Amino acid sequence: MIRKLILTLSLLALTNAVHASLIVTSPATGADMVGLEVTINYEDNTSSSALWQLVADNGGLTPVAAEGRSGRAFVDGEWELSQAGYTLGAIDNGIFYGDWVLNNFNSVGITSLILNGLSSGFVFDVLSENDGGPEYTPGSGNGLAFVTQFAGAVGFYSDQVDPAFGDLFYTLTVDFSAPVQSGQEVVFFADVDQVTVPAPSTLAIMICGLLIAVRRSSKVLNKA
Repeated sequence: MIRKLILTLSLLALTNAVHASLIVTSPATGADMVGLEVTINYEDNTSSSALWQLVADNGGLTPVAAEGRSGRAFVDGEWELSQAGYTLGAIDNGIFYGDWVLNNFNSVGITSLILNGLSSGFVFDVLSENDGGPEYTPGSGNGLAFVTQFAGAVGFYSDQVDPAFGDLFYTLTVDFSAPVQSGQEVVFFADVDQVTVPAPSTLAIMICGLLIAVRRSSKVLNKA
């Protein structure tokens, strides 16, 4: 009984330690998202994928100047997804900055777009400090859920980073009820952060040591 109690308390403490140690860098720009996986699905049931690449990283810190920090993912002759500036988005003198732009160069219509940051550590932040609701991941700052004026486009989030919070997800899927046809362009906004989980904290190491000690003590008692 004591062993089970110690194990339960240890796991809870270890979980809290992981929550507290999650490092969030916010917001990302087009130049930061190298390694983000982009997948395009077509209406003929085929798909095409590519990883995000750096285009330019010579922008400043203001939303307007940050437009010089850009990147893209693409497959020649098929499609291109590009983004420049802060993904959180901004507006200056009636001009929007930080938008994503999807272009279809293929003869087949695009039915969905999937952005996956599981392997690269990039996440989508869907809540701002004014939205209320679930608790925010510490350090994540403001977020922005999927926004577009393209008719029939709907964004869905999955692969939640931490169930204790309701704002960060590794995957964004955009479904198009009417496929994006050749020559069409889709403009949208979606905020991206980067998360890092550091090496185990001192508390986590102590907890692991405690579990080992309990197991050894149990073996000694059983032999006796």
